[in-house]
This record gives sequence, C-alpha cells and structure tokens, in this order.
Amino acid sequence: HFSMSYSCAIIAGAMLDIQEDPLFSPLDSFTKGALVSYMLVGACVGASLGFVADVTGRRFALLNVASLFVVGTIAMVSAREIWMLAAGRLIAGFGVGVSSTVTNMYISEVAPAKVRGRLGAWAPLFGTSGVLVSYGVSSAMNQFMGGAWRVQLGLVIVPACSVLSLRGFLIESPSWLVSKGRIDEAREALRALFPRVSERALALELRTLASELGRAKVADPGQGSAVLLVLTKHRWSLFIGISINVIQQVTGVNVIVYYGPTILEMAGLSQSTALLATFVISFGQLAAVMANSQLVDGKGRRFVAISGTVVVFIGLGLLTGSFCLRAGHQSPMLVPVLAISGMALFRVAFSFSLATLPYIMTTELFPQEVRAVGSSMAWVVNWAANCAVSQSFPVMQELLAKQTGSDDRAAASIFGAFLTCTLVALIFVLLLLPETTGVRLERPGECGGAQKASEALEGRQFESTDGAKAAKAAAS
Repeated sequence: HFSMSYSCAIIAGAMLDIQEDPLFSPLDSFTKGALVSYMLVGACVGASLGFVADVTGRRFALLNVASLFVVGTIAMVSAREIWMLAAGRLIAGFGVGVSSTVTNMYISEVAPAKVRGRLGAWAPLFGTSGVLVSYGVSSAMNQFMGGAWRVQLGLVIVPACSVLSLRGFLIESPSWLVSKGRIDEAREALRALFPRVSERALALELRTLASELGRAKVADPGQGSAVLLVLTKHRWSLFIGISINVIQQVTGVNVIVYYGPTILEMAGLSQSTALLATFVISFGQLAAVMANSQLVDGKGRRFVAISGTVVVFIGLGLLTGSFCLRAGHQSPMLVPVLAISGMALFRVAFSFSLATLPYIMTTELFPQEVRAVGSSMAWVVNWAANCAVSQSFPVMQELLAKQTGSDDRAAASIFGAFLTCTLVALIFVLLLLPETTGVRLERPGECGGAQKASEALEGRQFESTDGAKAAKAAAS
C-alpha cells in the first residue's frame, strides 16, 4: 500500500517539473489529466483481476503486485517520450488495482474480528505514509534543476523490492486454503499466524472455518458463478460496497491529492510554499489514520464515518470559500489562510474516515465464497470514479475558466460541486451505512441498513489472539 499511494501521489509534485521538461513541454490540460489518470485506468483493470486471488491464492497475488510496480517504474524513469511515461504509469496502475482489492481481503482473513479494523487500518496508514513521503521527496527534489522528476517517480522501486525480499513473512490465508480443501496447509498457516495458541484451539478454529465455509456452499446450491451470486443473493452487500467506494471519490479527494500543490498555487502561494504546505498537512493525515486505527474497533465504523464526513464537509466549505473570495478580489490576505486551512481540515478528516473505511469494510460485506469477486467489483467502481474525477479536473478547470472568465470562479464552481457531493455522502452514511464492527467473515449473509445492521450480522464474532505480523507485512 505504501508503493500504491506513493505512485499515485508523487505525480502531484513531479507534474510541476514534467511540464517544464523540454522532452515533453508544452503539456495541454488533457495530457496532464491523462498522465494522472493512466495509472487509474490501470488500477481499474487491476482491480477487476482481483478474482484471480481466488485461483492463485492471496499470497501469490500480493507478490505479483510488487513485480508490477518494479516494471512500471523502470518504464517511467527511462521514458523519452510521453507515451512511454504514460505506459509506465499504466503498468504500475495494474499493481495499484490488484493491491487495493487483495491487501485488505488478506488482512481481513488473517486478523481476529475484534481487532480487524485496527489491523485493516494499517494498509491506509502505510498508504498515507506513502503520500507523506511523496510530498517530502517532491519538496526536496524541487531544490534541484528540473525537480529531478525521474528520481521522484523512480524511488517507488525501493519499497516494491523490499516487499519481494520480505516474502517469507507473508503467510497464505487459512480461509482460502480451507476453501480449496488444503486442510494440512491451513493448519500450518494458522500455527504460523498464531504461534502462542494451543493445538486444541487451532483445531477448533480449523473446524469452525471448514464448517462455516461448508454452510456457505450449502446455502448457495446451483446458483452458478461467484459473479452471479454477488448480483443475486449478495446484491445489497454489493450496493453498500460500491456506494462507500464511490462516496470516497466524489468528495474530490484525489483532485486534492494529485493536484494539491497546483491548487494552493492557484490560491496565491508560491510553488515552494505550496509543496511545503502539502508536506506538512500530510503529517496531520498520518496522525488521523493512527487515530482511526485506535477508534474504528472501539467506537465502530459508523461513528468514524459520520464524524469524519462532517469535518470533510467543513474543510471543503473553507476551500470553496477561499476561491469565492479570490474571484471577488476580496480579503486577499485571508484567501491563502482559508485555502490551507480548508485543505488541512479536509485531508485530516478524510484520512480519519472515508480514506480507511472502504479498505476495512468492503471485504467485511462479503462471505468467503464471493469475497474476491465482490471486492473486485466494488474497487473497479472506486478506481473508475477516481479516474473520471481526476481526468476531468484540469479539463473542467480550463473549460469553466473560459466560460466565466476567471480561474478562481472555475475553481470555486468545481469545489462547490464536491461540497454538494459530500453532503449527499453524509446523508448516505447516516441512513444506510451498516455497522460491521466485530462481525465474523466466514458466514454468508446480507448486511442490513443502519438500523438493522447489528441484527443482520449477529453471531459472526471471532475470538483469537494475533495475526498482526502477517497483516502488517501485507499492508506494507
């Protein structure tokens, strides 16, 4: 997840220098959007291949993610033409998509239910660390001629190679092994994950897994493929899964991540100040994700989602207001303060809530027999929405600027639209988001709405000790 987030976010700083590189300049708004969104197109394809983890296993899929990052990075740093740079981002995007689908699916299957949210938050934590490091690298490289953008893009090869070198710590999911009838291997996997648990407890957990997976198969006789099961029996889970992934994107988060320094420059800050501000804000994001990991199991998913979305709405309001003031040539000293404050509130609150919940909750919504397919379908929509929003921002900014005669009015209109979408997201969270805290994954069942969630998922509690090492290895 570190490699995934670093690869996505580093383009924000690198773009400032790529557009000045004689090999590629001048870049029109469509090409700028394409360089950002090609990785997201690759992520859509990669996410759609998440079902392969049902065939090859979770471990094999995660290791191949690292290989895709290595190949994509080599293509980017050696690019002499724009198409090669875009192709490198596309290849790395395949890794981004598979990672988003499989990483938390793996974590959810090896982590005890009572701490699954906390361990699941390790993936977004490493992801936020990747964003933080990307802004730090961009700020540092900005001091060199041309911003050393090839170095910025190329550094992702370091964590990717680290994952490959640490593959011995990655243990196959016992749930997947049991689903394939590989009982002896599942027993060894459980023993490796929970070395302090007695043999009797391991045998009991193994029987429980086999029994629940057996009931899941009996409950779905003759219904065909996993895709058909998702679209029929588990359609409500699919609706909730897709919805939480869409509302994550329609707040405009990745416009602010990918174009953060550019947005602050538009608000009147210098390039170096904009890069430094985004870097400092990222520390707040890291603290927010750490707070999420401590509260998401104790307070519940709904508390985190509701409280965070309210503050996201306030942050977007401040950011929108800053461009409204700038468009009206009012309070010029206040504009950058509002812009930085709004971006800081937005990103910190988002990291606390909507950034982590799709990673944690998407896999919780589906039982074993359809988890990979259901998660893949939800994440394909996530990356498609991400791609559409990110690709459209520079184009819409340019189009609205021509129509309104002002870049500031255009920016205010765009962030106003995100503000409206965030209000809709808040209504969804209040009315429909289920509470999945503490539920056991292996039993099939539909998630209900907010009022009946606990009832619908009752009895899926899992007690065990610790799978933290494997979970953190996968998250990194």
